[in-house]
Amino acid sequence: MELKTLYAAAVRAQWHSRWSDDETRYFPAPELGEALSYSPDDHSQPNFGEEIQPFWADEQTHRIKEDA
Repeated sequence: MELKTLYAAAVRAQWHSRWSDDETRYFPAPELGEALSYSPDDHSQPNFGEEIQPFWADEQTHRIKEDA
């Protein structure tokens, strides 16, 4: 009997940039037209149990194109 160990990795990425003293931009941002603003209480920490979270890139929202 052969035993195999499987591993999976969950990746979450967020980038933010200060554009001026009173303005910081967070990426990836929701689509234009979505009524969602960045909230540190709601969006500063990723949830590794969920995919496709606002303001977080993951394996589902930024997949590698297989035809490239």
